[in-house]
Amino acid sequence: MAAARALPWPDFEDATLEPTDNLTFMRPMKSGSMKLIVTSPPYNIGKSYEQRTPLKEYVRQQTEVISECVRVLHPRGSLCWQVGNHVDNGEITPLVPI
Repeated sequence: MAAARALPWPDFEDATLEPTDNLTFMRPMKSGSMKLIVTSPPYNIGKSYEQRTPLKEYVRQQTEVISECVRVLHPRGSLCWQVGNHVDNGEITPLVPI
């Protein structure tokens, strides 16, 4: 994978796209600094672009990410989190809020 670099957003001087790991991106941020977070974590269902992990590990990883999102979220900000179901051997497990 190529090294990550910030890409300026065409219409806004104060916005960037950062193609990097979400925790790597958020950890240096000041708490309460984000007014909008939109994320769609991997579904962990075996897509070609994701590495499948056991449900317990997947939930642990997502708990870490959502906790960091909450930390950087402004008190009057919004967090949009899209998540699906866990599927294993045809068994579907809804992912309850973490």
